[in-house]
Parts: sequence; C-alpha cells; structure tokens
Amino acid sequence: MDPDLGRYPEIWAAADTRKKLGEQAEAVFLSKATGLGLAVLKPWGDSERYDLVVGSGKRLLRVQVKSTSFRKGNGYLCGFSSSQKNNGYTRGQVDFFAAYVIPKDVWYIIPAAAVLKRKGTELMLYPVQAARRDRYKYEVYREAWKLLRSGTKGHKAPQSPVILRPPGTPDERPVRPRRSRSSG
Repeated sequence: MDPDLGRYPEIWAAADTRKKLGEQAEAVFLSKATGLGLAVLKPWGDSERYDLVVGSGKRLLRVQVKSTSFRKGNGYLCGFSSSQKNNGYTRGQVDFFAAYVIPKDVWYIIPAAAVLKRKGTELMLYPVQAARRDRYKYEVYREAWKLLRSGTKGHKAPQSPVILRPPGTPDERPVRPRRSRSSG
C-alpha cells in the first residue's frame, strides 16, 4: 500500500479532480461516522456551504469535510478555504469542520469557531506526532467524534411541520405554520 494514499488507496487513486477528492472524503466520513453510531444526512445537491448534517440528539450539526495528503515538516497542511472564491465560511453556515489526513487515516473534528477565528485558511495537523495537546493546538480535536455526539455547537432540530423561507430572505430560520382559528 502506498503510504501517501492511506487506508483507501483505490478510492484516492481515482480522485482526478478536487471535486471527486471531496466526494470521496465525504464517503469516508459517512462510513466512519455511521460506524460510530451517528446519524448522517446528505443535503440534496451541492449548493449548501456544508457537506453533511449529523443528527445529535435534538440538534442538527452542519459539517464541512476537508482532506489533505500534503506533508509539510512534521505535519500535514490542510486548507479550510471555500471553493467559492472570495467567499469564506461563517459560523452561521457551518458548525464543524471534519479534516481527514489521508495517509494516516486520521480525522480531526474541529468546531467552526476554532477555525474561523483565525486569519488564515490553512491549519497544520500533526497526526505523525504523539498527541501533545500543549504544543499542537488542534490535536485536542484528533478523532474528537464525541463533539458530534454531544451536539454542543449546533442548531435545534425542527419539529414537523416546518416551512422554510426561500433562500436569500433576511431570516432563514424555520417558520412553523400558524394554526387556523376556525369557528365551530
């Protein structure tokens, strides 16, 4: 097995575009998360700012999946920029980033707030080193799937029935239909 392709060399070898690589990273996330007992939803189409939704109790968490195989020194450089040029992510669009280090088959489950407070769009991840949480800032998020189970950084799951306002309206929160007051 090629060490640069990690656990799934046949998947990564087929990734001839960034879009395919992203889709394949999402598939690995789906496999891992469901294997851990998490409920995972895939939004229709690819126009949302997040890739997947993880159900966590009464909350729905929006997850943006990223992946890297770019080794730099003792770690791996992972980009957290959006494919939409000049339009970065916001906390209102994403709750967590799931960063997959392909050659090491290691996931980092990072709250969006920890990524978005930075000025840059790249993070160094160090799965080749012992988890030195005092030295490597993001190692506390290595295989931190428990963060998705606790649902501490998400939105409450709507109760049926729900009507969503069209995209672009000033307030995109779910709206419950009003009960009609019929006389009788």
